[in-house]
Amino acid sequence: MTGQHTSIYTLAVAVLILCGCEFATPVEDDLDGLVAEHQRTRRPSRARWTTEMPPGILPTVRLATSRPAPAAELSSKHAKIIADATAEIARKPHPRAYCKRGLVYAIRGDYDSALADFDKAIALAPRVALFYFTRGQTYTRMGEFPKAIADFSRAIELDPRSVNAYSYRGFIYERAGRHDRAVADFTRVIELAPEFPGVYANRGIAYGNQGEYRKAITDFTKAIKLEPHKAGPYIGRGGCYGSLGEAEKALADLNKGIELDPRDPKAYVNRAGAYVLLRDYKKAIVDCNTAIAMNPRIADAYHNRAIALAAKRDYKNAWNDVHHCRKLGISVSVSLMTTLHRNSRRKK
Repeated sequence: MTGQHTSIYTLAVAVLILCGCEFATPVEDDLDGLVAEHQRTRRPSRARWTTEMPPGILPTVRLATSRPAPAAELSSKHAKIIADATAEIARKPHPRAYCKRGLVYAIRGDYDSALADFDKAIALAPRVALFYFTRGQTYTRMGEFPKAIADFSRAIELDPRSVNAYSYRGFIYERAGRHDRAVADFTRVIELAPEFPGVYANRGIAYGNQGEYRKAITDFTKAIKLEPHKAGPYIGRGGCYGSLGEAEKALADLNKGIELDPRDPKAYVNRAGAYVLLRDYKKAIVDCNTAIAMNPRIADAYHNRAIALAAKRDYKNAWNDVHHCRKLGISVSVSLMTTLHRNSRRKK
């Protein structure tokens, strides 16, 4: 989805979604390891939001989609699990065996086979929360979000202390723009697991997307205190400071985020936004160039660079970046377009 830029000052913020997925649902024997492996295999897409200056304009969530990685060759461990589960099912169908085999299929990206096994597990044991949760995970990875929400909600009904189900459902609500529901789910996770850092970053994202920047800053600060080596909360907090016009604090956090994760192009886009707020347009252009070199399809890098170029009166190259923004599907700030039309002869 695209958003309408409403000011010449733009700060694009990349933050981590669903850090809380590292939780493993407590289950018996080797199912525990498979659930955890399923969660690590491919997480839902990261989110990035664009916030506008002056403060008070609600940010627009833009979510980048990601495709599942190709299924790896069947490891000996996975092959044995499939063989053992299939043999157990042949002797006497058991829901645990279907769930174990379904998890291996899901880890490998064979979602149709995984869903078939989870359906059978649920048919045999319709009151086991884990089976709904694992099927909901698979629907999430397939992009079938209404079905995923239904499964996570059913898992919560059966197990009201399911941290994983609340975390995943909160992610989907956030992706759908239901920030209030996302906050409610992440708050419940905090009540159940108050010392887990990822959920504070998740709720910080939801608060930020509601324009509740001070609350978001509080949550990102808690996440940093609990896990100071993670880049995402610094970048998220930096974005909130930028939204509040506190450019120096924004720059400090974004510098730290880049120090911790120098390979994330969005972090350079974010810092470019901070430099724009500080009117250091040369450094803003350098950071946008770095981001584009890493990922030529990162649209906000072109937008921030266009702002900096226009401020330096390089209108020709600013127009070129505007066209890149349009090709990549994002709207361009009204203020930027007004500046370009006013100070150059081009009209389109």
